[in-house]
Amino acid sequence: MKALLQILTLLVICAGCSAKPAKIFHPQSARSNILTALPVGWSVSSPSEEQQRLTTAYFAHPATEAFMLLGPGSNYIDWTYKQGAAHREYLAKECLCIWIVPSGVTPPFPHWWTDPPPLPERVCSPRDVQVYGYVSHHIADTNRLERIIKMATEISSPNVRLSWTTWHEDFSATLKN
Repeated sequence: MKALLQILTLLVICAGCSAKPAKIFHPQSARSNILTALPVGWSVSSPSEEQQRLTTAYFAHPATEAFMLLGPGSNYIDWTYKQGAAHREYLAKECLCIWIVPSGVTPPFPHWWTDPPPLPERVCSPRDVQVYGYVSHHIADTNRLERIIKMATEISSPNVRLSWTTWHEDFSATLKN
């Protein structure tokens, strides 16, 4: 009986030693790898107010790394004055809102039957992280936008078409094991 107890104890110890180590979350490493893939003219920036709202709603995990990638491409805002005259102004730049979260985190995105704003998409899930992205445009001159909103009866802008068309593939390539 004593020998059986010793064997079981030895087996438990061996099983514990052979278990896979827990994955360690390295958001800064993933961010650095992503930044190495930036094309000419692209830069990194702090999250915008829009991205901060999405972070609070979907990526509230305390270890979330959120940042914006700004591109060189311009985007316009069309508006109609209260007097009826139409106007166009290039106020926006193309951007990617990026979130890096631990691999076990599942964002609480709204159900498909609700009418949520456009949702971030999972770009890749290498190693210990998941990377989500959202194509948007960034308006640096918010004072000008506020003046336009006060003068306009109608405001619109086109969908953002990124100049960096291979960003999904580039992220995946830089974050491979």
